[in-house]
Amino acid sequence: MTEVADCLLQHGLHATLINANPLLFSKKIWDQIFLLDYPKTTPEKLPAIHEVERMMKKGVYLKRLLPSMSIIDEELARERPLIISYNPALVETMRPQGVSHAIISVGDAEHYMLFEPDYDNAFSKQPKQRVLYAITGIRSNDPSADSIILSTVKTPIPTEPPATPPDIDSVEHDKVGTNHA
Repeated sequence: MTEVADCLLQHGLHATLINANPLLFSKKIWDQIFLLDYPKTTPEKLPAIHEVERMMKKGVYLKRLLPSMSIIDEELARERPLIISYNPALVETMRPQGVSHAIISVGDAEHYMLFEPDYDNAFSKQPKQRVLYAITGIRSNDPSADSIILSTVKTPIPTEPPATPPDIDSVEHDKVGTNHA
């Protein structure tokens, strides 16, 4: 989720990671995760900062909150979809236990619409409580796994086309006798 938040930031969005895992700032935990990806790395070559610090130094915000339906509903009311990290087996029992990512968009009073790229790029209508349970029910060594990401545009999107540029012939020219280089 930290990499997803970082990617959103690089593509012109403010990103806020919502996560309450107490191990989020544990360098020891992040070192263990790094060593899973790079098992031949010696301890002295491990990054000096951990993943959350790296992402925050780039400009991603962090809110130490437990993901909740009220946070999700508030964002959706502002017409801003969210990215979630969730356990797909807690959404559909036939799926394997693990960690996946999805986008939540507006459903109805009792449901969210879930777009799941890892599952045939499918949209499905899921009960809100089930989605929240799938977010908070992740079992992973990655302390950022049970997170949601909120995002907003960094600069306002233009609402109208730019003004017409001035006509070149109407621009006032220098007075006669001015030296031009």
